[in-house]
This record gives sequence, C-alpha cells and structure tokens, in this order.
Amino acid sequence: MKKPFFWFLIKSNVNHDLLSEFAKESTDNFGIAFSEKALEVIDPGILNGIHHKRIPLAIKIINRNRSVINLSGIFSSIIYPYHKDTSLKKDEFFRFKLSNFQNEKKYVNELLDQLSAYFLFKGAYPKNDAIIELTNISQINNSGFFRLMQKLEIQNFIVPFSIKNVTLVKNILESYQKSSDYKKLESSAIFDLWRNQIDVLDNILIETLNQRMQIVSEMGDYKKQNDLPLFQPERWHEILKSRRKSAKTIGVDEELVSTIVEAIHLSALKKMIEIEMEK
Repeated sequence: MKKPFFWFLIKSNVNHDLLSEFAKESTDNFGIAFSEKALEVIDPGILNGIHHKRIPLAIKIINRNRSVINLSGIFSSIIYPYHKDTSLKKDEFFRFKLSNFQNEKKYVNELLDQLSAYFLFKGAYPKNDAIIELTNISQINNSGFFRLMQKLEIQNFIVPFSIKNVTLVKNILESYQKSSDYKKLESSAIFDLWRNQIDVLDNILIETLNQRMQIVSEMGDYKKQNDLPLFQPERWHEILKSRRKSAKTIGVDEELVSTIVEAIHLSALKKMIEIEMEK
C-alpha cells in the first residue's frame, strides 16, 4: 500500500517564518492547502518560493459556487465541499469531514455514519479521489487507522497546519511500512466467486421487491375502490416488530433490517397514494 498523502491547511493567520521552514523539509507525502482567507494575507513572494520548490499547493474553497482564485497557475489542486449534484474535474477533490470519535465502543458505527456521504460519492464517481478532513489528528495518530482508510480507498487527508500536527504526521509516515504481501482483490479468483454470488442474491432481492410492489399495487387499487385507509399504524408497528425479531433470531443486524423495511414501506405507501390520486 502507498503511504497516505497529507495536506496541511492554513486557515487564516499565516506565520511566514514557520511556513518557510516547513517548506524546506517537505516530502513527497506533504502538500499545503490555503483557505481563501489565508490567500488574502499571504506574501506572494513566499507563495512563489514554495511553488518553485515543487511542493503541491491547493486552494480550499468554502462555497462551491464561488469563482476559483487564479494565481498564475501555481495551485495544483482545488478542494471543494462535497455536493452530490456537482461533478469534479482533474486535480479537484471533494472533502469529507471526519470528527472525533466520542465512544470507542461505537467507533465503527460512528465512522460509517460520518463516511456515508463518501461511500455514496464513490458509488457515483468511483475513479475520483476524495480528501478526508481530520478535525483532530492527535486522537487517531496511528498507522492502523490510515491503513483502514486506504482499504476504504481513502488516501488523501487534510489537517490544520501546526508544529504539533506536522510532527504527528511525520511519525505516522515513518511507521507506515509498505506491505509486500498486499494483493489487489481483483487478482483473486475467490473474490470473483463471492462477487458472483452477491450479484445473484442482489438480483433475487430486486425481483422480490418487484413482486412485493405488484401486490402493493393490487392492494392500492382495492383500497381505492372500497374507500379504505392507506396507512394503518397498528399494522406498521407489527411489521417493524416482527421483522426485527426475525432478524435477531438469525443473527442479522436489527437496525439494518429496520432501515430496509422502513424504506420499503415508505415506497409502498407512496405507490398507494399515487394510485389514490389517479383519476
């Protein structure tokens, strides 16, 4: 696995001496990102000096609709807030914020909740890179966390620029050994087998949903003709209760089942309402 890449973010106040010292010892895994406010006060000479040292430079844009600041083309990247309806160009990144983890027992759930938008983004744009903004890197300063991130196809990170964070990142990179036994999943035949099985099961789920919706349509027509209620709270309560119980019995995540059942029920209710409103 490749080492992660870190962008050090300068938000507003710029310490030119500190920035110049940092630029002298930058590595292939470092870059500097400037917020729009920082660009308003940065010394152009310092900026050009960093650029000539071939250190990657980026602009962090707060509002996606604002025009991009052009400073002689010295910026190699632009970092935008994520918006699902906006596509990316080459050398542009969407950023996703990752906050502190308050509860170690719920670490996985908190991590997945915060990265949900990232997963949706990669589903729409699998070849585009993203940047994870870490609000407090000191709480996750170990190589294991970044190995996990890379297994989720995350390699770029943005952290506040400070002596403390620069030291933490250096320690992380020094302890980050390249794995010689890493193999891409696509090269393994067993993964092809598993993926084929998942594809079959997904198609079964889709066909089952189609059959269920056909029944819902028949129910909708019958309820319309006989002036019956479209929504029955007691029945809905019983469905949720029984489906969670069934999931628990066979060891399936109850919350997952609840989420799926809720989405299916709302879709069915929407269908019945559409039928009710048909002339």
